[in-house]
Amino acid sequence: MVFSFTGPEVPALVVVVEVKLWSEKSGAGEFDQLARYLRLLDDLSNLQIGLSEDSIRFLLYLTPRESIHEISETLSSNRSEKNDEQRVFRVQWQDLLVSAVAASRSRTHFSTRILQDVARFLKRRGLEYFDRFEQEPALGQLAAKDGSYYIAEESFKGFTPAMGDMEHFVIRKAGWLQ
Repeated sequence: MVFSFTGPEVPALVVVVEVKLWSEKSGAGEFDQLARYLRLLDDLSNLQIGLSEDSIRFLLYLTPRESIHEISETLSSNRSEKNDEQRVFRVQWQDLLVSAVAASRSRTHFSTRILQDVARFLKRRGLEYFDRFEQEPALGQLAAKDGSYYIAEESFKGFTPAMGDMEHFVIRKAGWLQ
């Protein structure tokens, strides 16, 4: 999807939006989907929408999951240009849901209805951030120390394993930590 915003005496703003639901970007290397869109933004004449070359151009990647690894792959490809990392933005469907709910509280009746419909649709698709754990009343409660993985000692010094040795657990630093 391509959006073009124009006005008198200001450069046009062109935003290419790539929308994904349950799949990741397609292609790699010279067939990388996001890299192709960035190259399209470099040469707006291919879009045939009559915009000048001084327009401001961005790529927005909308997904239901964190997509930094996909964008990093694109930016590290040989099809990437120097300024590409300043032009690519990522957003998640969950962010749109949060924004729609917040914006619906301060809009006119008609706008509120549209924003509420968008929020309801995204919730039905399961595209909301994790909010909290809740206790299911229909499920019984475990007795003390029955099925517990951790138990607290008398004078609390932290948690200790209730099942002995934990060597079979591999702990790795998260990829996003530096």
